[in-house]
Amino acid sequence: MQRAIDFLGLPVSPNEVCAFAIVVAIATAVGLAAIVLAASLATSGGVLSFSLPLLAVPVLAASAVLGHPEALARRERLASLAEAPEAVSYLAMSLHVRPSLDRAIAFAARHTGGALGRHLRGVLWDVHLRTRTRIEDVFLRFADDWGTWNGELKSALYTIAHAVHEGPREGMSPTLDRARAMVYEGTRRRWQDYAAGLRGPTTALFALGVLLPLIVGSMVPLLSLGSVAPSSFQTQPPPPGDPLPWILLLDVGFPALTFLFAFRVSGRRPGLAARRDEIRWRPLVVFAMIPAPAFVLLAWACPDFVPPLLAVGGLVGGACLALHLATRGAMRERTLTRVVEREFPDALFQLGSRLREGRGLEDAFLAVAGGFRGAAAGELFARIANTLRLGGGTIEDGLFGPRGALRGVRSRSVRASLRMAVDIAAKDPASAGESVIEMSGHLRDLEAVERDLHAEIRPTVDAMRATAAFFAPLVLGVTAGLYGLLARAFSSFASLPMSPALFQAALGVHLLFGTAAIQYFATRVDGGDTTAFAASLARILPVGYVLFAATAFLSSLIL
Repeated sequence: MQRAIDFLGLPVSPNEVCAFAIVVAIATAVGLAAIVLAASLATSGGVLSFSLPLLAVPVLAASAVLGHPEALARRERLASLAEAPEAVSYLAMSLHVRPSLDRAIAFAARHTGGALGRHLRGVLWDVHLRTRTRIEDVFLRFADDWGTWNGELKSALYTIAHAVHEGPREGMSPTLDRARAMVYEGTRRRWQDYAAGLRGPTTALFALGVLLPLIVGSMVPLLSLGSVAPSSFQTQPPPPGDPLPWILLLDVGFPALTFLFAFRVSGRRPGLAARRDEIRWRPLVVFAMIPAPAFVLLAWACPDFVPPLLAVGGLVGGACLALHLATRGAMRERTLTRVVEREFPDALFQLGSRLREGRGLEDAFLAVAGGFRGAAAGELFARIANTLRLGGGTIEDGLFGPRGALRGVRSRSVRASLRMAVDIAAKDPASAGESVIEMSGHLRDLEAVERDLHAEIRPTVDAMRATAAFFAPLVLGVTAGLYGLLARAFSSFASLPMSPALFQAALGVHLLFGTAAIQYFATRVDGGDTTAFAASLARILPVGYVLFAATAFLSSLIL
């Protein structure tokens, strides 16, 4: 726990965490005791015999608090696996330009996010605060600390420290390339191991989200025939059962298990995305306050006029519209960022070529903008050239300030490369062209690594999204038709706990939550965040629900 707290930089001690766990356990026990006592008084003590399993809840709550620091540290370490190639590339990029370890660490720490960037900044702080006097000693200690669980990063950092002692840039280049190759290969191997282990979890998700509802739809009519029913233990014939246990099982139990399983498996993904985009919450709040309660009230008050399946469809359509309105701005910016990142290495190479020809910085940016006319990178370079031409302040403010040319560019790699290119061109115009061309090669290597990593998990992500959009709606629609067939067959001598219309609505709600769980899994495995999950759900859920409703209708007619 102490190692996890130190890694996270939390201002607490292990004793304080243990004390808080005891407080949580006591508070949970007191709350549960009050609930059990109130329930026993209301039911003449009938619930006391069922309250024994609740004794484990305070212990579980205390265990969750005690394990939280280590779980959080493990999650940050996994997230930093995606940052390792980026950080090593930034270190190598800076050392290619200027063989100074402290400047390279400052540059990498400034442009690397997450725990790795934070700990790189800690290396500089240890030197500034005189905790250690030599930057090399602190850097090697940093490599040892991270090497306990990421050996490739430790080897790469040691190689970089060795390269600094080799002298000029010409002798440093092969060693730096070897350091980058080490961390790239280690990251690829970890991703391959993770992708190979996804086959079993995806099968389990398919069973939780699709096959278990099919079993329930087949077993409910059969259980209503005899003496074993979830809400009735009488013999022949049973009265109409209580639909609540089955609805809770379909719409609460199964989706909760699916979400927990998806969270658990996707949380082991190396380099889980740390990027967060702003979501416009107003459409979601308006939908939750007005259309959603209206559909529920209509389905409850007028079940003949508004069938439950249609009411659930209205909820799905309204929710997807609200999600689309809430995320379209962020997704538009993200799409533009991806396009710029894809075109940027070639544009940066052209910029280096123009600088190597002896052109000035403004002229080089204008030349590249003309060559990339109509492309996103061309528009970016044209905006930068106009900013440099107009002037009115420092280049730093004109490009990276709140009103600078890069104010709408959220890519760390683009901002870091342009910052380095502008700095080199201002201080060392003679070698600026070669250095910028070298940076473009680094960005191409990073892009190739990211492309290879996504290719490892692409089959799993595509399969799960196809399950959420097509297979699950088809199977659940056939399940609804099968339930209607069995209900008509057993109607003369058995009473089912749910009517076919209610069962269809329960399956529709299950499809809503099941699709969300499967899509959540696929989005996190693909490296997306909450915004990407909401945007993908807004696209896939309407297609799946329309397919489910059409399949349920057709299967009812055919069966």
